[in-house]
Amino acid sequence: MASLATGAASMRAMIAAVVAVPQTLKRASFARASRPGREKLALAAITLLAGGLRLWSLRLVPNDPFYDAAVRSMALSWHNFFFGAYEPGASLAVDKPPFDLWLQVISTQLLGYGSVALKLPPALAGTFAAPLLYDAVRRINGPLAGLASALVLAVLPIAVLSSRSDTMDSVAMFLNVLALWHLVRFAQTDRSRWCYLAAAAMGLAFNVKVFQGLVCLPALLLFGLMVCHRQRARRLVLCAVVFTVVALSWLTATLAFPASQRPYAIGSTNGSAWNAAFVYNGYDRLVGKATQSLLNAQGASPLRPANNSEPERAAVAIAPPSPLRLFKHNDPLSGLRLGFVLLAALLLGIPALIEQIVRARGPDERARRAFAAALLAWLLIGFVLYSAMARLHPRYAEGFTPAVAAGAGIGLVWALRTQYRRFVLPIAAVAFALYALYLFDVSSPVVVATVLGAALAIGALALGADRVPGALRGRGLRIWLLGAGLGAAALVLPLRVSLGLVANHEYDSGFTGFIGPATVAEISGYISAHRDGAHYEFVVADPSTVGSLIVHDLQPILSLTSYGDHELLATPRLARLVSTGAVRFAYIGGPCVPRNQLELPRCSAGASWVRAHGIDVSRTIGLDQPDMLYFLPRRYRPGGASQRHTHTRDPGR
Repeated sequence: MASLATGAASMRAMIAAVVAVPQTLKRASFARASRPGREKLALAAITLLAGGLRLWSLRLVPNDPFYDAAVRSMALSWHNFFFGAYEPGASLAVDKPPFDLWLQVISTQLLGYGSVALKLPPALAGTFAAPLLYDAVRRINGPLAGLASALVLAVLPIAVLSSRSDTMDSVAMFLNVLALWHLVRFAQTDRSRWCYLAAAAMGLAFNVKVFQGLVCLPALLLFGLMVCHRQRARRLVLCAVVFTVVALSWLTATLAFPASQRPYAIGSTNGSAWNAAFVYNGYDRLVGKATQSLLNAQGASPLRPANNSEPERAAVAIAPPSPLRLFKHNDPLSGLRLGFVLLAALLLGIPALIEQIVRARGPDERARRAFAAALLAWLLIGFVLYSAMARLHPRYAEGFTPAVAAGAGIGLVWALRTQYRRFVLPIAAVAFALYALYLFDVSSPVVVATVLGAALAIGALALGADRVPGALRGRGLRIWLLGAGLGAAALVLPLRVSLGLVANHEYDSGFTGFIGPATVAEISGYISAHRDGAHYEFVVADPSTVGSLIVHDLQPILSLTSYGDHELLATPRLARLVSTGAVRFAYIGGPCVPRNQLELPRCSAGASWVRAHGIDVSRTIGLDQPDMLYFLPRRYRPGGASQRHTHTRDPGR
């Protein structure tokens, strides 16, 4: 509760700093700051708020065993580092280019392997994206719009959640904002280097999160084409070359190594990093099977979270594709975390950007028109994509959070200064109030009353000076109150949710590869005592299920399958490895349940061979269920009877 009160106090102080520039509202153009000192103070407050929400108690946020296993393995050798090796033996690699993992390896080498070092790159990326977005918006729409946009991004719950998670989404988002900033500089100076740097930033974004990093690419391409008034064809070709070279640099470099030296890319169907990037992380994400239920925790409730708490919300299944998916009540990608701010961006941002496009007609207004068109395209592309995408994690929405924040920020300022505000503000106030009631039902009356009261105050003040008490009839004071009221109504809800995420140590990296510490200790100790010099610690049915074991033991392993039931280790080779003593254990992970797609690797040919020729030692070491860990004796009858008939002595007894 103390952290919530502190955050609320910081929010009030920051809003006061932001809105305490009323003189800027008297100018016809918002492109110049009348009080740069207060502007810098407000920006510093916003940056501190963004950093606080992303860095506070970061060590208590759970880790992502899947990518953390790669970080541990990559630190062992330059070969592992370059390929993004998933396990120390480099037989497997992660499913994406390892640019973001390189940052995590560097961080852990400097600070030591731990929770904070692993999450520091995404947390810092999310923090500094806010001031960078401010400067990009400020250069086109003025300081107040820039501050509002940065503030929205700083407190946007889905952005806070992603930045506190051990994944690469926030780094990709930062690179998107960096590319936008470079294009704004290009629009202002007409110097080619800025558009080439923007292309390079987008190439790096591809190397961080492949196609999710390119959600904004059509919008930025539109921006560049609209502001480029000379040598357009030449610059476009060179930008395409720069982007292609940077984006495909790592994938191309992997081909310089013989196939025998390249780890098998998890998720691919042929082991190629190209296949993992363009098929598994590209085509399949858009039009693959609607396996959304597989991306949620086992036993997830399809209904609603208890008491609207953030931990309970994380356990609810994400809604299937629909036009209202991003505004749903209760799931991890809920209206509380994104939809409320998205509503502001759609209701206020779209008309503001359209008006900017229509009215900015002269040559000097080319940059404003292009910037508005690009943001509008980015916002709509993201909205349509994430509403229709078959497979979705909440963190994927980072592909358009900068557009949501900029649209909401610009829209809020536009609502204050537009000649139509007498009509726009009451409509927006009623829409926000009703949406807050819809989201919260009756579970949080204090917040509902706060948002409703602020929204009604905006509607009353928007009616004009003759409708308010005489003390409030001064234009500057009225606009100050309008700004404070509208800002509070728009931001009190996302700030409250973000503080809840921080207080509950929420994250969106998933439990991929998680095994409880006690179970890891039992399995590791048993294997170590009976490994008998085997080169591989164990073979595993599904490599994504043993991240915790890899992090703990840092030993080479082999996998029977890749994602799904795609066979990696042929049964004859497995038999040879067992007969020569190269591998003595197999981690199957549980019984075969053919109807459960998550457990198909447990039904593979290799897993069946292990059950037929191995000894189930799961109960021996105290595991909760059988069919988890098998001992593989060197002597067995190939193609014949079960090992239980030819070698019945349990090595643990």
